[in-house]
Formats: sequence, C-alpha cells, structure tokens
Amino acid sequence: MTEWLNELASWAWARHHNELSWYIRPLFLLPFAYFSYRRSG
Repeated sequence: MTEWLNELASWAWARHHNELSWYIRPLFLLPFAYFSYRRSG
C-alpha cells in the first residue's frame, strides 16, 4: 500500500512542478470559460 502511495506522490510532484503544464493548463480552461459565459447570457 505504501509503495503505491509513494509512486502516486512522486508522480504528482513531478507533474505539478513541470513548468510547461502550468503554461498549457489555462489554454484548456479558456474555451470552457468562454462558452459558459456565452451560454449564460
């Protein structure tokens, strides 16, 4: 159980400390925000 938890923690640490993912993440959120706003009107 602890081996799986350690693997999960190391994967999450590596993923969240990848600078490229921080630049790409907003590009996925912008279309959702745009279409939500457009549909609410």
